[in-house]
Amino acid sequence: MQVARSGAAAASSLRRAAIQRLGVEDLTAAVSRIIADQGHCAPSTYGCLLQACGRLRALKQGQRLHAHILSRRIDLHNHSFLASDLIVMHAKCGNLAEAEALADRFASVYSCTAMIRAWMEHGRPDKAMELFDRMEVRPNCHALIALVNACSCLGNLAAGRRIHSQISDRDFEENSVLGNALISMYSKCGSLIDAKQAFDRLPRASKRDVVTWNAMISAFLRNGSAREALQLFRDMDRDGAPPPNSVTFVSVLDSCVEAGLLSLEDVRAIHGRIVGAGIEREAFVRTALVDSYGKLGSLDDAWEVFLRKGDEEPSTSLVTCSAMISACWQNGWPQESLRLFFAMNLEGTKPSGVTLVSVLNACSMLQVGSATAFVLEQAMEVVSATRDNVLGTTLLTTYARSNDLPRARATFDAIQSPDVVSWNAMAAAYLQHHRSREALVLFERMLLEGVRPSVATFITALTACAAYPPQTASAIGKRIQSLLEEAGLEGDTAVANATLNMYAKCGSLADARAVFERISPARRDCITWNSMLAAYGHHGLGKEAFELFQAMEAEKLVKPNKVTFVAVLDASTSRTSIAQGREIHARVVSNGFESDTVIQNALLNMYAKCGSLDDAQAIFDKSSSNQEDVIAWTSLIAGYAQYGQAERALKLFWTMQQQGVRPNHVTFISALTACNHGGKLEQGCELLSGMTPDHGILPASKHFSCIVDLLGRCGRLDEAEKLLERTSQADVITWMALLDACKNSKELERGERCAERIMQLDPEVASSYIVLASMYAAAGRWNEAATIRKTMLDKGIRADPGCSAVEVNQELHSFSAGDKSHPKSEEIYLELERLHWSIKAAGYVADTGLVLHDVSQEHKERLLMRHSEKLAIAFGLMSTPSGSPLRVIKNLRVCSDCHTATKLISKVTGRDILMRDSSRYHHFTSGTCSCGDYW
Repeated sequence: MQVARSGAAAASSLRRAAIQRLGVEDLTAAVSRIIADQGHCAPSTYGCLLQACGRLRALKQGQRLHAHILSRRIDLHNHSFLASDLIVMHAKCGNLAEAEALADRFASVYSCTAMIRAWMEHGRPDKAMELFDRMEVRPNCHALIALVNACSCLGNLAAGRRIHSQISDRDFEENSVLGNALISMYSKCGSLIDAKQAFDRLPRASKRDVVTWNAMISAFLRNGSAREALQLFRDMDRDGAPPPNSVTFVSVLDSCVEAGLLSLEDVRAIHGRIVGAGIEREAFVRTALVDSYGKLGSLDDAWEVFLRKGDEEPSTSLVTCSAMISACWQNGWPQESLRLFFAMNLEGTKPSGVTLVSVLNACSMLQVGSATAFVLEQAMEVVSATRDNVLGTTLLTTYARSNDLPRARATFDAIQSPDVVSWNAMAAAYLQHHRSREALVLFERMLLEGVRPSVATFITALTACAAYPPQTASAIGKRIQSLLEEAGLEGDTAVANATLNMYAKCGSLADARAVFERISPARRDCITWNSMLAAYGHHGLGKEAFELFQAMEAEKLVKPNKVTFVAVLDASTSRTSIAQGREIHARVVSNGFESDTVIQNALLNMYAKCGSLDDAQAIFDKSSSNQEDVIAWTSLIAGYAQYGQAERALKLFWTMQQQGVRPNHVTFISALTACNHGGKLEQGCELLSGMTPDHGILPASKHFSCIVDLLGRCGRLDEAEKLLERTSQADVITWMALLDACKNSKELERGERCAERIMQLDPEVASSYIVLASMYAAAGRWNEAATIRKTMLDKGIRADPGCSAVEVNQELHSFSAGDKSHPKSEEIYLELERLHWSIKAAGYVADTGLVLHDVSQEHKERLLMRHSEKLAIAFGLMSTPSGSPLRVIKNLRVCSDCHTATKLISKVTGRDILMRDSSRYHHFTSGTCSCGDYW
């Protein structure tokens, strides 16, 4: 009897095998024969035929067979395997509605399992989970595997844990296939702890196969724990684990080299194990080895793997060849990358998007015309024909770097479904080419098309705001900030730093500081602090910058870096505080930055601008690197120029060139300023005329401004005006220089022409109106002066008010004209009155021509006496020890009356007064000024 059953089973097995080998025509004939015979077949035969229908996607034959089964009144409730075969057949043939209906009608563990697997095969994990939720039977092992995979696809950790509990209840946890699926699911759902627990529950020797180890290694790598993945790989040698396979080696090499956890010797050791396992010639293993050696800088090892033993030509494997192309350009051999690429083309191998990305990077390094054109053409064909966003974005970036913005945009438009990286690359290209408005238009379009912005998107948009006028930029910035909050990215430090920078560049320091304060101390990085410091420095708020620097050091959460010190040193120049500058210098030394060239230049610049040329010269002389650096030379030249030491400044300028340091355009501004402040017209003209032929530098408006000012001071206003008429560089700055010269020379008619030109160029430049009004007032033309003031009022044009500050006990005290806000205001005015009579006795005569109002002479004298610099000096004299020098800062050029008065104050008080105005330094001592009354 047993022999008979065995024979029947063998015969049945042979029939099933024969049916599974049927083609469509034979299957159709077999189905037709069964239907025509009107006979009964065994359910297993029907099942085999249905499986063949599913395999061949023969829905019509499957439907005929389904109808025949129903006509034979076969009870599918009692033949659940046959019901499952029907479900699978309909599902594989794409008839999911019928498959689902069958699963609902003939519910069993087998039919539900079949339907769950069908939903997974058709990419509908959500439907698989819906079916699980309404199942009235307990899922079997096969269903549980499919359901775990569904949770993995959906990233649904809660559902995954719910299914895991059923696995535990059924004692399936030691099933290696289920265990592997659980590890993978928890990994993809981001729960590394659960993944490791699932791994640990599998018995070490009996149930952990190589797939298990690979799943756990992959879990560590996917969740950013490359170090733990590497340790697990090493544990395989000690825990009686199966030997690693190609997947193990490739995973470890790809991720651990990228993370910097494997040295060249480590990779060579792994390579030896790969050779020992006999898998060195597998394409993906070879690719991983080539890539690893390339990233570790060993091109020889990469070539050794890439070249077949005994072969003269490289392997034609596309993936491996792409890795070798990448290794070549990454190691500074872009020519080899191109050679390999063209060899591939000659062999008829069509490059992939990955290959072309590497070749484009090589082209960017070489910048070779014809070769690049060929690569670009191939890349564009692939971008247009596929959805390869990575290649499209790389091609776009290549064009942008080559200054071909139209083709960069054409590439972007050719990308079929640009992702956020592609949008960001195009916006960055616009920004790179100073097309900020187009970048913001692209940002708007991106939002309209429903693309979710990334951190990089918002940073680009915030940076682009700077192209607009401050008020408009601030409004756009606030809108972007609200979008940031909607996206939940306002907490990102990089985005917050960009927002802070945007407000700072718009002049909205209150908004910038508000953003700074909203960033919690723990999230503020060095960039945050440096951005705020730079903002204060840019707006001349040295006191606030220094206090912020002190707060940074007090918090001790972030250590200041080189940029921090450059920012705070730059900001401190607005205060002319030598004591503060030396305090920062001490911090530079204690933090180990003193030998840094950039820091030395910042220190040199700080000392020069704070009026300590001896310290500046000492910094310069201390380091030989400074004497090879154009920035150091330029800072020192500028310092001497600002002090009116023209001879010393120009000597440095010529010495610098003799030592082989080439001047730049800023150096020429400093040298021309020296000529201007020293009245050296001939030398100034020689410098300007030699800039282009001798140094290849085209003079800009600031260079012409120096010469125009110099010509004006020398009374050669005709030449100055003709120079501006014939140069294309004439702008508001140069015409203002001539207008100031006209005021000093009392040439009203020429001044009117200059003011008209300035107002044509920019009708909102307040200084042009003020200077013209003062010229009218000096000429006694009060009606015209009043008309100018009314025009300013009607147009809403406001001038920057004159402001002076004096340092007392390392603190700046600021004053404006007629200011009475100081706590010691009454005492200051009493001191000012005393000074006024003292200098009058010493010969002071008020320059009442400077007053723009038609009032009495006495009233004019009173108005002049209340100028901001006089108030600052009065407070300084009464608040500092007798005989000590005063340091005063003025935001505008000191007027002639204050200059005369300060000379006499230095004489009657015996005090040295160091004043820095917007033009230069003035050192008043014993009734004279270092400028020689030439400013």
